[in-house]
Amino acid sequence: MNTINSKKKIFVPKPRKRKISDVGAGTKTKIAPVKRLVTDASEIIDVTGSGAEISATQTAQLKPFVRGELVDSIKHMLFGFGDEAEPLDETAELMEDLVVENVHAMTKKAMELATIKGKLDTECFIFLIRKHPERYDRVAELLRANDEFRAVLNSGFDPSDENMY
Repeated sequence: MNTINSKKKIFVPKPRKRKISDVGAGTKTKIAPVKRLVTDASEIIDVTGSGAEISATQTAQLKPFVRGELVDSIKHMLFGFGDEAEPLDETAELMEDLVVENVHAMTKKAMELATIKGKLDTECFIFLIRKHPERYDRVAELLRANDEFRAVLNSGFDPSDENMY
């Protein structure tokens, strides 16, 4: 037997240099990153802090989540992924609870990142899924498809003008 006392090396991560975007110090305006809610339709809210304004009547109104609202859609998705044609209601309700809980947790974490960064964007969500290769690859694929779709829309292409045959 080896009687020599071996000490394990303790791994201490090196401190990384802070970037301006890490602390939100790069903002040049004194507008808070959190947007204020407007209840009066006559008021105008400042969306970006750079002068772009939208009237409160044009902003989307969020409706509260109603439990059971996603059950039918989830049943169709379950069937699409190989479950029975009519999955049990309890199964769909459980899946709905899991989905809502996951979306709520991810959104909350993304909002915490957004307070540091100064804005909520896709990068906040990408940062959260960076350690899940399947999710990351799927999100990257969807974002590429979205970019291609927007490029086609912005190019002025009109399929009715083209002779396809």
